[in-house]
Amino acid sequence: MKYEKPSLTLGQQADLLLSRGMAGDRNLMVERLGSVNYYRLSGYWYPFVDSKEQFEEGTSFETVWARYAFDRRLRLVVWTPSNVWK
Repeated sequence: MKYEKPSLTLGQQADLLLSRGMAGDRNLMVERLGSVNYYRLSGYWYPFVDSKEQFEEGTSFETVWARYAFDRRLRLVVWTPSNVWK
């Protein structure tokens, strides 16, 4: 299978988000994109994207990260084996 899109460095991924209107600290974006995949996070910023693939005004990386972190904690609670609670 041949992929049409070129792979992007973490810095290029952060630059892409910034160019589409997401607010945030580029260095923090690069750091967090290094620990959580761009495509995993994309599900959390999807509600903020318009039909032209631009972010709605006021969308910040921190908001997206907070949603991801909340979901991660929730998954850990829900998927914890029941014998832990005994």
